[in-house]
Amino acid sequence: MERLTNLQALFYNRFLDARQNTFAVKLFCKILVLYVILKIILIWKVSRSIVSLQEFVPSPSFVIRTLFFPAQWGTQHILIFYGVCLIVLAIILFVRWNYLSGSIFFLLTLNLFRINVPIANGSDYVLIMLSFWSIGMASWPVLKNEKWNTTLILIFNVAVFCCQLQIVFIYFVSGYDKLTSEVWRSGNAIQYITHLDFFYNQRLALPNIHFLNFTLSWIVILFELCFAVLIWTKRKRLILLAVGVIFHLVIWFALSIPDFGLIMIISYLIFLRDSDFKSPATN
Repeated sequence: MERLTNLQALFYNRFLDARQNTFAVKLFCKILVLYVILKIILIWKVSRSIVSLQEFVPSPSFVIRTLFFPAQWGTQHILIFYGVCLIVLAIILFVRWNYLSGSIFFLLTLNLFRINVPIANGSDYVLIMLSFWSIGMASWPVLKNEKWNTTLILIFNVAVFCCQLQIVFIYFVSGYDKLTSEVWRSGNAIQYITHLDFFYNQRLALPNIHFLNFTLSWIVILFELCFAVLIWTKRKRLILLAVGVIFHLVIWFALSIPDFGLIMIISYLIFLRDSDFKSPATN
């Protein structure tokens, strides 16, 4: 009975007491918008070439056709489409984050993905996931109606928690997959990666030493598995996030995939707390 009471108290404090870390969540949403603005600017020219070489085939489903109508229109007017996207994103950046702006942002990321499917990578899927959960991270004044206020608080906190869970799930699945792979457990995966001329940065010359490959391989495996557990601990959280930033910067430099490294670093903002932005004197 006591354990049940403790669980109820934990649920109340986590989801119903108040919106958790509103400043940190707001910062996360705004930087996510900035990331998409930067992404559009960088892929603009490449996207124009892609659109000219592919044919947009509408889905037979009315719902899907409606959902991706902006992308279909955008393939025929790509310059106007990207111009409108940048304007909409700029507006979202400077207005209060709400359910409408979050929904528009999610739909925009979906349509950007649809247009650029040939050059999509893991970062695009992570972006779609983050933008989906950001819909529920709306901010609003405290309402007089207690039931509505409690419902909005619940939606906010659940959206944040689910977003955190999905990031943890990315690391756990990746780490577990490597753990069950003989190629990764033996360290040979690192050797194979260094021979990928198209992805691997040849300026980073690693000596072909089995012990080094083995060590690096297990560092990756242990970090990804430990992240899924230690990110929930109070004392290890900030240290783990700092290590994660270094981890993704190394991948960024070594494999020349900056968009994935950047989106994963941005995703860390959802694990921060408002108290992390305050000096010790103000805590």
